[in-house]
Amino acid sequence: MKNPNRSGSASGTVISAFLSLFFIGIVIFILIGIVDILDYDAGAAALVFEAISLLAVAVVCGLGSVVKKVTGTATFASIVTMTVVYTIIQLIFTLVTIKTISLLTYILVSLIILFLYSVIVLPIGLHGAKNKND
Repeated sequence: MKNPNRSGSASGTVISAFLSLFFIGIVIFILIGIVDILDYDAGAAALVFEAISLLAVAVVCGLGSVVKKVTGTATFASIVTMTVVYTIIQLIFTLVTIKTISLLTYILVSLIILFLYSVIVLPIGLHGAKNKND
């Protein structure tokens, strides 16, 4: 049964967007303020890949109601889970290896991680949009 009163979705979108931006601020503070990521060879590349993962979090969580409307609840939950896993893996990889890894190696491994995320999430989203049941 559909809820004809859609007033709750706007407040949910605002809350999730705020929490996403708050999380993004925390990660950026850790990378720039605590780790001093720009002092390392792969620092600029690390910021770019972290920005990509944080943008994915912002889009999936901040625009969650739109994504859920297009794909359905189960598919949206899978996309959110994989986005969070991708973001955590990318952040841990960055924090663990930034001091010792070369620029080209960092870019290669980050591209592989991003490719694996895309290979998993894009088919889930496309299949969910095609076969939406709710």
